[in-house]
Amino acid sequence: MTTSFAHHFTSTLLDTALASQAVYTLPFGTALLLFAVLLLLLVIALVWNAKAYQVPDSLIAHGHGNDLPSSPQRSDDLTVIEGIGPKTAAAFQASGILTYQDLADFEVEKLRAILAQANLRLGSVETWPEQAQLAANGDWHGLQQLQDELKAGR
Repeated sequence: MTTSFAHHFTSTLLDTALASQAVYTLPFGTALLLFAVLLLLLVIALVWNAKAYQVPDSLIAHGHGNDLPSSPQRSDDLTVIEGIGPKTAAAFQASGILTYQDLADFEVEKLRAILAQANLRLGSVETWPEQAQLAANGDWHGLQQLQDELKAGR
């Protein structure tokens, strides 16, 4: 009788262990699909995060970054602003607008006057101070989002 009790007790323990293990076991195909979905979500999160902190290529190409200016009179690359090309940037620099903050602080009508004096015709300059303020604050993600919404600076 002891043998049958021990046998019954042992088989009950084994059945319980196997039954509880079966609850946590997934078929190989399901586990593989779950792994692939989790891996895809991880890749998407990493790409999303990398784009959120992306610095504009024009800043990298012109050597701007977090390094300190080499001279006391520092100037920013104003062509980072959507709608500002090299000629417009040169006209602004000749008028004393050297940094993003300088551009952000100027009124739109004064910007138009500078462009008229330099014989440059441009359509819309309304967003330039806003873009320049984002650049002055180092909010490259916000600047990129705004520029993605703009068409030719508008």
